[in-house]
Amino acid sequence: CVVQRLTEKMMMMEVERHRPAGLEESSKSESRERREAEEEGEMLDQGRVLVKHIHQLPSCGDLVAGSLWDSFVTVALRTRLSSPQMLGFLASLVPLAYGCQEEQQQEGARAKARGHGDVTPEVMCSMLWSHPEFTHVMCSACDTSHDKEKKAGLVGLALAVVRQDPGALCQDSHVPLLLSAYSASLTSTDQGILYLLSLYEGNGVQMGKYKPFLWGQAALDHFNLKEEVGWFLRKRISSSKPLEVLDPSKLAKSACDFPFELEIEPAITAVDVENPECYDPRFLLPLFYHLLDPGNLVDSRMFVDVGCLSYVMASLSSFCEGVRQYGYCCLSRLWKHLESSKFIEKPQVMLLMEVLRNSVSTSNQRLPHLNTAFVSRVAELALHPERHLYLVINHFMLYKPSLDLKDIPLFMTLLHSSSPQHHQERTWLLRLLTEGLRCGDDYTVYRKRRVLPQVMSLYGTSAVDKTSQDLILELVRKACRIPVVANDLVWNGGILSWLHGIAGREKLKVMEILLSLWKTLHDYRHKIPPLFEEDFSLTLS
Repeated sequence: CVVQRLTEKMMMMEVERHRPAGLEESSKSESRERREAEEEGEMLDQGRVLVKHIHQLPSCGDLVAGSLWDSFVTVALRTRLSSPQMLGFLASLVPLAYGCQEEQQQEGARAKARGHGDVTPEVMCSMLWSHPEFTHVMCSACDTSHDKEKKAGLVGLALAVVRQDPGALCQDSHVPLLLSAYSASLTSTDQGILYLLSLYEGNGVQMGKYKPFLWGQAALDHFNLKEEVGWFLRKRISSSKPLEVLDPSKLAKSACDFPFELEIEPAITAVDVENPECYDPRFLLPLFYHLLDPGNLVDSRMFVDVGCLSYVMASLSSFCEGVRQYGYCCLSRLWKHLESSKFIEKPQVMLLMEVLRNSVSTSNQRLPHLNTAFVSRVAELALHPERHLYLVINHFMLYKPSLDLKDIPLFMTLLHSSSPQHHQERTWLLRLLTEGLRCGDDYTVYRKRRVLPQVMSLYGTSAVDKTSQDLILELVRKACRIPVVANDLVWNGGILSWLHGIAGREKLKVMEILLSLWKTLHDYRHKIPPLFEEDFSLTLS
């Protein structure tokens, strides 16, 4: 009934829109359109609620099959392709009309008979991909929230349709548009496009001719040129072109906020991450692995300068074995390219990689976040000998052949530095400590070296400037988000009295820390702490 009412209303609104109206009727027509749009939105909300229950019923495909489904799809794609609500509702109805591939395999002919009207999955896929609005929205910049919702709705609808029969619907001609619409981020829209690309690759589409991948505007420009000159006259994508597309500042931020719990295989359901604007390692790491192939000519210095080496090193702390394998393989291939390359900073880069290699004791070993954050930051300094910290770090790297994974590099040296640039050194260390504290496992070395008590004791002294004070508060705020650390700070670290002492100067930031601390401890009782279980059982009792 909902589908039928929506179909009739869309057809009536389309007729009214094309009917010539005088000046007197213009205001009435606008109010009528607004009222009808509100009614349509209410029906879509009702339809989404019904779909959630209908999916649990047997033989639910017959509810939206036949001529009604044909009319609804035709009118919706013709008149409502710019409505995110309609796109989401239509995507939720696709499995009801056709049945997913897994259900078809289980139910056989009965499930295949669904959607027996004229609009088959092949026809619906063709109608969607050939629509000019589809190409325009997918390749647009999406500056407004409405444009982003439209693009997300189109990606969701395309994914729902293609999943009905991937072997027949995954066509080679769709890949350029998907790459042009992709921005390699961790947003839900880009995760859907990445899953579509993996679905195409797994169903016979030859992706090799598109490698190394370009994405976004660079891919759009490249494939537009391809259409003009043809495949055979088109120049092959150079290995340095993807490196030019990368944003160094965004890549550095992505290395700091690396999603360590993300699996290497793209998932059909978008994964929630802390910073969705960062680059997706499920796309970048295979891209780097392909770029560093021994048969490719790679500018090794550019690879380090853009921040790719820092990003690869950050992946070594991932909880996913597949992600770490890509990271170690990329480092191994980069080493071979460095051996044959020539640039002034090459010895420092190879020294860093040698120290990292000596620090790994087992195959595919997971490294602590603090150590990967340290080597990532050192990789950023390797090409900048003009910076003061270059000499400090270089002396440290030459002092020992490997890193102590159970210690904090240069902690006491930089925290209590007496050099003229002590503010710069302390700021660098505080940023490192903030980036390296990601979970309860990282707190072991922090607790061993009493990092937080020492840092908190420096807050009110003349040894730290305003920048260092803000970084100390940021470190404490981040620590209060981790149940293990928050509990230890309350019972053993004296954080409440410390916050009371500085509340007069930083009221808003102290309130943020207290709110974060309260929320963490409130949720803490429902979780099992990953470390120090004996201490926690004593404190709770």
